[in-house]
Amino acid sequence: MRDPARQDTTQNDAILAGVAAAALGVVVAAAVATWCAAAVTGHGHGSPIGWIKALVDGQTGWSTAATVVLILEAVAIVAAAGYGGWRWWQWDKSRARIDRKAKYMSTRRDIAPYAQRAATKDAERLGLTTPGLPLGKSIVGRAVMYSLWEWSMACVVGTRGGKTSCLAVPRILAAPGPVVATSVRPDLVYDTKVGREMIGTAWTLDLQGIVREKVQPGLPDGGSDWYWPILSDVTSYSRSEELVDVLSAAVMSADARTDAYFNSASRALLAGLQLAAALEGLEYTQVYAWTADPGLSGDHESPFEVLTRHGYGLVATDIQAKMDLTSKQRDGVYAGAQEWISFMKSPEIARWVVSDGPGERRRRFDAAAFVRSTDTLYLLSKGQGGSGGRAIVGALTQSVMRAGEEVAALQGGRLQVPLVLELDEAANVCRIPGLPDKFTFYGGLGIIVSTYFQNPAQPEECWGVNGWRQILSSCNALLIGRGIRDEKFLPAIVEMIGARHFMQKSRSRGRGGATTSDSPHSEQIVPVSELVSLDTGRCILHVSGAKPIVVAMQHWSTDPDLNEKVTTSRAVYMPDREKPASEGERPVAWLPAKESA
Repeated sequence: MRDPARQDTTQNDAILAGVAAAALGVVVAAAVATWCAAAVTGHGHGSPIGWIKALVDGQTGWSTAATVVLILEAVAIVAAAGYGGWRWWQWDKSRARIDRKAKYMSTRRDIAPYAQRAATKDAERLGLTTPGLPLGKSIVGRAVMYSLWEWSMACVVGTRGGKTSCLAVPRILAAPGPVVATSVRPDLVYDTKVGREMIGTAWTLDLQGIVREKVQPGLPDGGSDWYWPILSDVTSYSRSEELVDVLSAAVMSADARTDAYFNSASRALLAGLQLAAALEGLEYTQVYAWTADPGLSGDHESPFEVLTRHGYGLVATDIQAKMDLTSKQRDGVYAGAQEWISFMKSPEIARWVVSDGPGERRRRFDAAAFVRSTDTLYLLSKGQGGSGGRAIVGALTQSVMRAGEEVAALQGGRLQVPLVLELDEAANVCRIPGLPDKFTFYGGLGIIVSTYFQNPAQPEECWGVNGWRQILSSCNALLIGRGIRDEKFLPAIVEMIGARHFMQKSRSRGRGGATTSDSPHSEQIVPVSELVSLDTGRCILHVSGAKPIVVAMQHWSTDPDLNEKVTTSRAVYMPDREKPASEGERPVAWLPAKESA
């Protein structure tokens, strides 16, 4: 917190210095003009003071030519000053409102650890050559800002606030290693696919035909040229439980009211059935068949027998106990499990997670190999109304995260090349119940997680109030952008930004005459009303243990290299009917405020 007296003194000193500089400028300009006028007319005396003294003593005279020259010079000086003032007024009028508050939040010293020089040095400590993932430019000092290679980040930015064009796209293209990118829209793929294909293979999971024909040529909506065996991660009962958690979270919110008995029993049942199928090398279609046939009337081996044969006697006994329940109880338990995997009834979704059999020609996705590569995994789903899609997206993301943990352990506790996860619309399409816990240690493993939300209600609905609070308290960086209207969240941000302290003068008049006194005052640097109307192209960055920083978000089109990659990618993958009028053109809704000098 800044000292009130010190801040007030600094401001007064700055004002006095400005007045002195202006006065000196006027004197110098007048002196130079007078000297030039005398020199041009042949009456120069080496200095303005000498010429004026000679004029007063009558040693020289003043000519009409000198008058004309002096007037012209005065007009030129006034015009130059007027033009400079007009340009300053134009700049001041066009800059973002929040820019005027930036100096009260942080200084150049506060910003330096996240600027290019310090970020590069920190990256070298980890054996990396790139400084980090871009964030934008600081208003104070106009330094290019980076999130460091041990950071996790939560980003809350409203609709059309620049999440994709100013953050996700530049960060995906800046990643030196594998990238997982989630989204509900195709633009993330259109903008980055060519750039990422320059260094590795692009895997696009398009469960509902979001990117369509140009990204997946020759395939129908929901078609696939690769698949991921969803049971490949189920190597133990606990791993099976983790998969069940993700599949159920795709259907239920964190605060959903459920029957404790049936919910717990359905979870245990599905975990056991998944484990049985994985142990036998069966496809996930068998798991669904077991849930649809509690009486095992079909032509398939009992999961009880499979689990017993592989040494999971207790799990087998638990499943048998559920099969022996009364028909009403058993149907309720099995129905709960079946609801969570109902996506298997949709062939366009199921084909992504099961093999076509012995004649399979598609590529098989291997999470462990992916983590060691420079590939990109695009995971697309429509979120709300697409629980099957987000079930697969969440499960595959969790598989990659788990593989990242295992490979990091083999590489000395940290991935040699970071695994970057850009989880746009994370609460809609990537509902991993354990994700809030990962924020506390993933950065140290070299797994860089960035989650993007449009409002605080999204993560609260997904992970509950405590889960959202855990993300806020554990993430290394919190980024707040425009378009947020939340009466609980914004006051907390106001307190986080802090107050501005200053000395206020007051005058009073009495019998003894007028008196002036100074008293300390304070006010919130950025009130709630200004956070609600935060300028487009601006965000507030809060790093753990540091002061808030106002950041100017940088659209991909402002960087020549990014602009070339994005426009090329759009030309290749964006359907012709959706191309903008001119390449590199910014969306109409994107009209960022002018950067401050």
